[in-house]
Amino acid sequence: MNRTTIRFSLAALAAALLLGVPASAGDSTRFAIEEDEVLIGFSAGLGAHKQISGLAHTLEGSVQMAATGGQIKLRLPISAISSGSSLVDSALRSALDSQQFPAIELDATSNPAGGDNATLRLSGTLRAHGATIPLAVPVKVSRDGRLAFVHAEFPVSLTALGVSRPTVLGAQVGDQVDVTVDARLHSLPEGQAVASF
Repeated sequence: MNRTTIRFSLAALAAALLLGVPASAGDSTRFAIEEDEVLIGFSAGLGAHKQISGLAHTLEGSVQMAATGGQIKLRLPISAISSGSSLVDSALRSALDSQQFPAIELDATSNPAGGDNATLRLSGTLRAHGATIPLAVPVKVSRDGRLAFVHAEFPVSLTALGVSRPTVLGAQVGDQVDVTVDARLHSLPEGQAVASF
C-alpha cells in the first residue's frame, strides 16, 4: 500500500483540547503545551486501497482552569500545514480555502479531573472552512508533578466542515480523518499568563 506523509494540522486542534487538566479537582491550575512535545497525527483513506497519514506540531491558544472545569480556546493557522509534497500541500490548502479561512479554531470546556490518572470529556465547537460543528473528545491524562501527559483519538468529517474532499495523486481523500494527539504539558506559576490570540 502506498503512503503519503502529510503534516495536516486539523488534528492539532485536539492537542489544545487536552489542556484543561487541573492538578486535582480542588485546584485552579493553568497549563501550557510544551512546544517541542506535541505529536498530532492524522490518517485518511485515499481512493479504494491507499491511505495518507501525517503529523503536526503547531498550536496557538489559551487555557484557563477552575475547580469546576476548564475553558480552552485553540487556533491552528492553515499555513502551519506542511508535507513532503508541494502537490499535497497545495491540494489541502485549496480544499481548506486557506485564503478566506486562514485558521482552524476550537472553543471547548472540560469537566474537572481528580487524581493523577483520569479521562476528561472535552466538549465544544470546531470551526474550519467557515463551518462550525460540535466536537466531544475523551482525553486520557496522566500527571507527574508539574507535568501532564495527554492522549486523545477522534474522527473528523470533512463533509461536516463543508470541505470538498481533495484529489491527491489521482485518488480522492476519504471523508473521515482519524486524529491522534499526544502532548506533554506543564503547569504555569501563579500570575504567568497562557499565550492567547
